[in-house]
Amino acid sequence: MSKVSCAIQKVVVMEILIEALEKIMNWLKKHQPEYAASFLPGLTSSEIEAAEAEFGYKLPEEIYALYQWRNGTEKDVKAVCFPPPLQILPLSTAIEYSKGCTEHILEDKNVLEESKWYETSPLFVFIQSNCDFCAVPIIDFHREKIPVVVLGEGELPSILYTNLTDMMLTLAECYETNAYYLGEDGYIEEDECKTAEVLRKYNNELNEKAISGFKSILSNPLDFSTLDYESSNFRKLSNNINDFASVIGRFKDPEGVNLLLEALQTWSQAKGRYISKNIVCSCVIRALGETCDDRALQLLTNLPDNSPFFREEAQAALLRFRLMRRNM
Repeated sequence: MSKVSCAIQKVVVMEILIEALEKIMNWLKKHQPEYAASFLPGLTSSEIEAAEAEFGYKLPEEIYALYQWRNGTEKDVKAVCFPPPLQILPLSTAIEYSKGCTEHILEDKNVLEESKWYETSPLFVFIQSNCDFCAVPIIDFHREKIPVVVLGEGELPSILYTNLTDMMLTLAECYETNAYYLGEDGYIEEDECKTAEVLRKYNNELNEKAISGFKSILSNPLDFSTLDYESSNFRKLSNNINDFASVIGRFKDPEGVNLLLEALQTWSQAKGRYISKNIVCSCVIRALGETCDDRALQLLTNLPDNSPFFREEAQAALLRFRLMRRNM
């Protein structure tokens, strides 16, 4: 692609991002005017460049577009636009958070074994949710899309959206389709089953990657008699199962749900080390509790393994399943 074509493509992407943000703002003005009014005026390129220089890292163009649109939100507003409750940080606050976050990441970088590229990248933190944050990795701009990651306290980053534009497209459509809606208390609630359809529309490569990865694991029978739960190989395996299963639970793709059902039916009846089996099966059970599929409800109610561990895990997953279905 020529430089001219690349530049035109970038302009189009920025226009799509701003259009999605305006759709969100229009919904907020109608349904939550107090929160809509809390957004601060956008910044100039020079103001963003000055903050960028203070941070010491180049910011992605999508972040420039976001902060030229609005400079985050004021604190302590009643309700915010991203379920669960999230606050877009003003740029000065975002830089402050990002400095501290990146400092910790770089300190731990050398001790993280087989880490994913975005787990050890410096991060620009731009959204806060209680003790959790949304951020973009800022070390590798050669990728076609720079993902939005979520960072929980004491946890490594995990990818939430394929990039900022896809995130805002997802949120905008969730408002327009009532996947996000006002609850009786005036706060925004979520129909997670509707949200999953929109997630697949704009972020499907994350869904497909999880399905492909889980399918690969399931295609090779697990021998629990040789899987030592204290070994590095097992930790890597269980981490992959948990990562793939969590994404499948979030995206709720029927193909992915089929894989979870097959895995639980197969692995729960396998012989071998019980602790190892419990660890991998608990990942699958939790993910099934995130789905909207009645087959998951049936399997969790009638598990092949009726041991106390499996009953306890299934009860927690069933509670999550039923609470989610109430919001549909």
